[in-house]
Amino acid sequence: NYPKYAPFTHARSSTIADGLVLEMPHPPVQKAIAESGVAIHMVAEVDIQTALRDLYVTQALVVEPSSAITLAFVKYAAKLEEPVCVILTGQNIAREDHARLMAGA
Repeated sequence: NYPKYAPFTHARSSTIADGLVLEMPHPPVQKAIAESGVAIHMVAEVDIQTALRDLYVTQALVVEPSSAITLAFVKYAAKLEEPVCVILTGQNIAREDHARLMAGA
């Protein structure tokens, strides 16, 4: 919904992964991405919510949506060679917000 560096043709909208919202991408980062040929992918909002819930239900992990997006990408958007490691963080979400987002998943 709110890409930083991925090409997109849709209007930007709100996202639960608000830690990834950036109005103006950093030119040095854009240049590094372009030069390295790294592929940037989009992840659906519903997949972020599902990953957030799955991490809590299956692993008892409370993570912020901007971190759950990594699992959403691995589970729903990519065909990656295993093993895969994702870094998860949870410092930037209040319990109430986490519960509200899980209820919406």
